[in-house]
Amino acid sequence: MSRKKSLLKLFSLSLSLLALFFIGQYLFFKKPLFLSKRTLDFSSASTKIVLLDNEAVFYVSTRAQNVESFLQEQKIKVENHDEIFPEKNTALYSGMHIRINHSIPFEIKVDGKTIKNQSSLLGRIHSFESFGTLDGPGLRFVVFLEGCPLRCLYCHNVDMLDMKNYKEMTPQELLKIVLPYKPYFNSAKGGVTVSGGDPIMQPRFVVEFFKLCQKNKIHTTIDTSCFTTNKEHLEQLLPVTDLWMISLKHFDDKKHRALTGVTNAPILENIHYLSKRKARLWFRYLILPGWTDTWSNLRALCAFLRTVDFELIELLPYHTHGRFKWDKLGLPYKLNGIKPPTLNSCHKIKEMLKKEGYKVILNE
Repeated sequence: MSRKKSLLKLFSLSLSLLALFFIGQYLFFKKPLFLSKRTLDFSSASTKIVLLDNEAVFYVSTRAQNVESFLQEQKIKVENHDEIFPEKNTALYSGMHIRINHSIPFEIKVDGKTIKNQSSLLGRIHSFESFGTLDGPGLRFVVFLEGCPLRCLYCHNVDMLDMKNYKEMTPQELLKIVLPYKPYFNSAKGGVTVSGGDPIMQPRFVVEFFKLCQKNKIHTTIDTSCFTTNKEHLEQLLPVTDLWMISLKHFDDKKHRALTGVTNAPILENIHYLSKRKARLWFRYLILPGWTDTWSNLRALCAFLRTVDFELIELLPYHTHGRFKWDKLGLPYKLNGIKPPTLNSCHKIKEMLKKEGYKVILNE
């Protein structure tokens, strides 16, 4: 009996000490030990919100400064990425994007609707191509993800940029769709390519999906602009990515901004980083008359290629096959009047690069 009383006293004392600890935590640090779920109300302040991993991306059309001030008052980190999300300065979409990084569970209320960040990892997937032949070696199962940090004037997948038309899937659900095609693409020395949009927008999802692919002996390729300022994303992707297909846009930064809406600095820096880490690299280079086929830009291309280790470069002649998507979305197409390059001019660029000692593929 005395032993039971002693245990009760010990338990009571432990509860008291724990209570005092929480009170002290609040009094001295003015915050609780365990962070609770936060609810944010942005009625009529945002046109759209997309949750990526533990981030919320706000597409703000009105009261933008008020939203920023409110978030700062709430002591939530706010980053206004005009370069990453350049719609503020282009005709593609109106408004400003604000990215919110928040490490605890949260809910966001917009116009009476509540959005929660998911505990499970979900990918935003636009569509699939089951037998792709232009997206990496061999036969490929191509997954097109929603979202892209660039706004290229010639984009042929402009319908994948705005995070509106997608299906949410876990990495496991996506793998179930891919596995029935494995005998076909494996027999053709192919695999899976994650494209978009740009998969760099959903790095954690791609990492987990690629882990599953590798467990099932499926070759993995990422088709990306490599535009990210977060080296941690690249570090996580490195061990699970068999091939990096990276698009090179332009080497003059001002023209790169005019063509894509963003600076080329992080792209070139990330390519050097991947090269030093011995990543397997393929480059894709769009031949856009008057923009990327100039002598000065081709000379800069060769100079850059000398500084990195890569397997091959693929030349992609500009085309207007995706123009109808711009018209369907009611978006102005700013490259009107530019015709595709001639086959002769493309072969000249190919021969120039071959003379430099590079393996070149011309996608005709």
